[in-house]
Amino acid sequence: MKFFNKPLTALLIGVLSLLVLSACSTEEKTPESGVQSQSIQENGNPSEFVPADSGVLPRDGYNLPYLGLNVTLSKEIQSAMLDKTLYMGAEESLSADGAAVEYALLTWSALTEEQKTETIAYDEELFSAWRQGLSRVAVLGVYDEAHVQELDTLTGLTTHQLLGQAGSLSCYLSTDPAVETAPLFASLGVKIYKPSPLMPGDSAFAIRKEAITNLGSFTITDIEGSTFTESLFAENELTMVNLFATWCSPCVREIPELEALRHNLADRGFGIVGVVLDGVDELGNPDPKAVDKAKELAQKTGATYPFLVPDSTMMNGRLMGITAVPETFFVDREGNIVGDVYPGAHSLADWTSIVEREFSNLKGEK
Repeated sequence: MKFFNKPLTALLIGVLSLLVLSACSTEEKTPESGVQSQSIQENGNPSEFVPADSGVLPRDGYNLPYLGLNVTLSKEIQSAMLDKTLYMGAEESLSADGAAVEYALLTWSALTEEQKTETIAYDEELFSAWRQGLSRVAVLGVYDEAHVQELDTLTGLTTHQLLGQAGSLSCYLSTDPAVETAPLFASLGVKIYKPSPLMPGDSAFAIRKEAITNLGSFTITDIEGSTFTESLFAENELTMVNLFATWCSPCVREIPELEALRHNLADRGFGIVGVVLDGVDELGNPDPKAVDKAKELAQKTGATYPFLVPDSTMMNGRLMGITAVPETFFVDREGNIVGDVYPGAHSLADWTSIVEREFSNLKGEK
């Protein structure tokens, strides 16, 4: 069984990575992978590491555009991963030219007390042997037509539930009902959509911003503490998502223009949401000062559309790697990102023209 087709050393420095970055920094780089392993603890010996610390970091969710999956973890699963009751890994096999996914798996295995603290040398064979010694609990995988015939072998499990089709890939949840933690995966959230074409040289688990075509499932709050989900997009045919920062003068100056735009086009099925990028700090924690400033801006500018604060997944990766604000994009009722991305601030007249163009594109008009 292949493990990511990448050398062990690359894995150990975080090839499997879901980074939560500060969206306001001009120093940021777009993350290369969608699932990140935990940092390696060397226990004072640079030639050894604790493999139990190399598992995928627990997050509320992972949006994987190359696989067409949005995966949501329950708090119980995350807690089990944090205390090392469960080890989450990832495996993939790509076609020889790297252009297609043969199979890609998110795996959860039970750890014994010994496996939680065991140390091994930095050796790919030893690491592979350690992983093969784990007791599989559940596997969420996508498979091409050839590999869907090998579910028992690839997963190490015998109970498989077909969840749906992600383009040409079949998505299955495989479990071992006899394992104590297996019932946790009844709450595993999986949303399936059409995957993006795999970019040359990328892992199937990568979350490059340009590959994200759907915002997926998320739960996010606004500056007043109200909760929103992806269902907010279903309210309108077209929604503008305006990314801004409270310290950005052009961002602040165009808020009244955006409110006027929203008012003028509300009866056309048009809506706006703002995202306060500096509403969280570099670690992804809420920044009360920025949130208070955003509340003040909403009051002074008369904005009635919601100002959202980035969630722990950075809206499933779409808010990562922002190097300049404001940045604006559009979303349809299903959360699909449509049309062009618009950097910089614009006047009411310019935005009106842009929105008319995006409406026409949405309807397939020329």
